[in-house]
Amino acid sequence: MQNFIPSSYMTFATVEQDKQRLSKFLGHFDEKEWKFDLSKVNLCDSAGIALLLEAKRLSKAKKSHCHFVGISDEMNALIQFCGVEGILLKDNNC
Repeated sequence: MQNFIPSSYMTFATVEQDKQRLSKFLGHFDEKEWKFDLSKVNLCDSAGIALLLEAKRLSKAKKSHCHFVGISDEMNALIQFCGVEGILLKDNNC
């Protein structure tokens, strides 16, 4: 299972570059499952959460499944605050 590793700062300043890297990453393989590794993320804002939602959308379009791994307590709190835990963490068994 391949891993996508975003920038350590998933913010308005970096998310566009990560989105481009993610699109390129997904364009180069046909696996049914992959990991979005968040273990090295030190800072995440709402733009970072939007990137996670985009990862889910792109994954669904490729008929693959994205597993989020390494979610920090702070990021989990932000996901819950934004009200998207049902979308992002549903069936996230990694």
